[in-house]
Amino acid sequence: RGAVLVTAALVPALMVPTTAAAVGSPVSAQGATGVVSASAGSAAPAQAVPAQAVAGQASAAGAVSGPAAAVPPTAVRQPRVTEVRLSGIDAAVGTKAPDPDDHGHGSVGALSAGKELKLAVAAKVPIAAPASLVAVTARKAFPAGTSIQVRVKEKKHGWSEWTTLEVDPEHGPDPDSDEARRARPGSDPLMVVRATKAQIRIDTPSGRAPKGVRLALVNAPTSAADRRVSAQTMSASGVSASSLSASATVSMPAIVTRAQWGADESWRSRAPYYTDNIRVGFIHHTASTSNYSAAQAAAQIRSIYAYHTRSLGHSDIDYNFVVDRFGRLYEGRYGGVDRAVLGGHTAGFNEHSFAAVVLGNFDTFSPPSSDMDAIRDTLARLWAWKLGMYGINPASTVKVVSAGFIRATKYPKGSVATLTATSTHQTVNFTSCPGKYLQAQVPSITALGSTYSDVVIAAPTPPAEPIQSGSATSVSLPSSSTRAVSWTADILSPCSDAPIRTYSGSTPGAGPIDLTWDLRDSSGKLVLPATYTVRMSGTQADGSPAAVVSSTFTIAPQPGGSWGPCANSSRVSGSSAAQTSVLWGRISAPTSKVVVLTGDALASSTALSAGVAAAPLARSLGAPLLVTSPTSLSSDVVADIKDRRPAEILVVGGDKVISPDVFAAVSALGFPVTRVTGGSAVGTAAAVAQRMGSAKSAVVVSTTGSPAHSLAGAALAAARGVPVLLGTTGPLPSATVAALAGRTSVTVAAPASVLSDADVAAAAPGKPWDRLMGTDAATASTAVAAAFPGAPSSAMVLPETPGSWATATVAASTGVPLLFTTSPVLAPAVADHIRANSGMRATTTTVDSSVMDDQVLGATSRLLLGLPWAPPGVTTAPTGGTAPSVSTKPSPTGKYRLARANATPEPVRKGRTLKVKSKVKSKFTNGKWRKVPIGVGFIVQHKAKGKKYRAVASGYTVKGWASASVKAKKSGRWRIKIGNKKSKSDYVRVKK
Repeated sequence: RGAVLVTAALVPALMVPTTAAAVGSPVSAQGATGVVSASAGSAAPAQAVPAQAVAGQASAAGAVSGPAAAVPPTAVRQPRVTEVRLSGIDAAVGTKAPDPDDHGHGSVGALSAGKELKLAVAAKVPIAAPASLVAVTARKAFPAGTSIQVRVKEKKHGWSEWTTLEVDPEHGPDPDSDEARRARPGSDPLMVVRATKAQIRIDTPSGRAPKGVRLALVNAPTSAADRRVSAQTMSASGVSASSLSASATVSMPAIVTRAQWGADESWRSRAPYYTDNIRVGFIHHTASTSNYSAAQAAAQIRSIYAYHTRSLGHSDIDYNFVVDRFGRLYEGRYGGVDRAVLGGHTAGFNEHSFAAVVLGNFDTFSPPSSDMDAIRDTLARLWAWKLGMYGINPASTVKVVSAGFIRATKYPKGSVATLTATSTHQTVNFTSCPGKYLQAQVPSITALGSTYSDVVIAAPTPPAEPIQSGSATSVSLPSSSTRAVSWTADILSPCSDAPIRTYSGSTPGAGPIDLTWDLRDSSGKLVLPATYTVRMSGTQADGSPAAVVSSTFTIAPQPGGSWGPCANSSRVSGSSAAQTSVLWGRISAPTSKVVVLTGDALASSTALSAGVAAAPLARSLGAPLLVTSPTSLSSDVVADIKDRRPAEILVVGGDKVISPDVFAAVSALGFPVTRVTGGSAVGTAAAVAQRMGSAKSAVVVSTTGSPAHSLAGAALAAARGVPVLLGTTGPLPSATVAALAGRTSVTVAAPASVLSDADVAAAAPGKPWDRLMGTDAATASTAVAAAFPGAPSSAMVLPETPGSWATATVAASTGVPLLFTTSPVLAPAVADHIRANSGMRATTTTVDSSVMDDQVLGATSRLLLGLPWAPPGVTTAPTGGTAPSVSTKPSPTGKYRLARANATPEPVRKGRTLKVKSKVKSKFTNGKWRKVPIGVGFIVQHKAKGKKYRAVASGYTVKGWASASVKAKKSGRWRIKIGNKKSKSDYVRVKK
């Protein structure tokens, strides 16, 4: 391909620890075998956010108006969680407890009705710290038919009635999710008021106790802060003044934030996951005590949060929202109330949904009419606002796909459930949740929510798959309305908000809207392949406007075809990495009389390391970073050097990066040449740091652990004017430690699994240091980008594939953020970052369309213009709104399994090429082991008889394999190493 060059106007920036928990009081029990654990939150919740959280994941809950927002979370007393092993039979308890009956409510008893049960556990437990929650958990799933009964003695109320604790496995994370695999089976919790004693009876079909059965006790005292927040929220208006709605104009209800109800953020085990949209909401109840006061509600939520995270092992509180019996609304699971946060509330249907739980047992409790009216109104407003962001009316009929379940279920895995957008737990699972009194309110909640909602027209349903250009003459975009409306549908340009085609019509009442686009613009011309937005608006019969809704869909090019980029997202690439580096040199350093030259980073991990070190050097000198093949000097590079007539050429890297022959060819050009090397990748980085001078800081990376982290870190170093230094798994190399001496601070751009906290601290004793990292290439690059000085007005967008690394070092030398994405779809983390940085005006890429197609450029362009964006098939917001994010797909965790190295055939003659390979699997965040993704660095090691293993080659994984070609020199063993993981070796005999 010929070179593509843009004007400098498109790249303006190129021209210039958690608090330790207190231990709970020990608990002794008759019939119990002692304390397993006693853990508690600190008096002040630690506001720690996982380092891998991407931009925009902070909670966006709307605070209740008034001084409630000023209540510091430090005033809240955190719950104490104690777990007691249960075993043995106390005859008195067994006699007092009623015989088990058919429990229902989705309990394990209901799943195996008719089984005869035998007494397995009968225990009485004194409670040292009065409990506000009791529940029973086990190490493995409860046997089918298990019955669990409990009663407690409360300080003010004496002994309670015996209560059945339902074991509802459908009340939790989706099966097969990483959260479900880490979870511990447990009963629904029983909320109590200052319980000082408990009696438990467990019956099973075999008469044997469930494995690892425990009693979970949560002590969650109220505080003065709870009472102040309670008093202020009880008098707050029902709706906040501002709206975070992305699509509807319905105001966000007043919401008590996590900080206000006292969530200890250190208890969350990971950053939130997001789904691409929300189609339905589920109403639940806690099936617990209902006689709490307004001031006790926050403590009850803290109890449930503690039980879900500390006892059940869930990542956070299961529900997205909580409503108390007085109708007050609370933020639940962390991640932003205005975002599609994946919950753990309705197994099989957590994706594409949200849930609100009402505190209380609405099977037995019917609140006063004024309180029930408040609950109903709160839920209706929440449903109207939350669903409105996705173009859905609470009364709409929606279709969602079941993720399946462990046992019997109403909707087997893969089946389509047709639901009302306002549904309850019992709609999709075998349960009586949310209780008969609350279930009876659902029709009126649905009707009231529909009245509050301004979503009269549903967001058009896009095709499930991208349409290929030329394969269809039209596309169907069906919609519907909830009442009579005159509607208009605009097909928007991919690069602006200007309509290229408009349709209109009307409906006499509620019903479908059939919209079909012939894939032509208003002049009759066929449109080009791109991602398009269809925006629908309308006017109701009374003249009031309907909320604007929109969806996106993609017309893909035919094989070999191309996309059309937008003006503010451009491409500067040549026919080779060398030519691309020359083009970028003309933009970033057109008059420089110094040239920095290094090898093509795709050639080896050593060349990549040299390029990472060279990027900030070139930036600090105002010089171009030119790259060439390690074994041949590019004619484009020769022409550029001759044209510049430089006063000095700095060659970064040893002989493996720039061979002696190439170095000689550079010297033959007649300009002063200096090789900057340290004899190894680590040494070269240290030598470059010395050449850059006494910068007070440095960025430490590891190219063998995560190329994305190291390349993004190199760009950050270039922007800061500091060097990059290299680390390896284990203690940092002596050359790196020596180069850190005298520096006042350090930034680490690498996961802790690659460069541990202890190793970094040992290498920089007494120096302040910070870590920038992500769970994948996209979140790693956005985490590093967030640390850039100032507010960069442009960024480099690159695909997270080795195909981009040949020029990624060149991109890093420009000193603007590197954002890694997945082609052909822009990564959600990158989209969030661009949206969050309002000062960003342009993005550019250094790769051609065969490596990253123009659809990504189109998506970034729309984001820069403030227009809606999403991957194909995802409903987005209208102009000016915030598009919902896409679900975080499972990503590699940095843990690997390597099969035995295969270095056959054997024997092989000396000097011949030998291929050494190993199949590699990576553990992903969903707990599954899959083929390792492309681009993980590895080393090939050889061990001759009587010698130690030494590295002889390096490379990057491709399609689940680590494979490299090496020269056969001596008989011996060959193996492959990734990080600190080594494959078993293969012996090869080498003949002369």
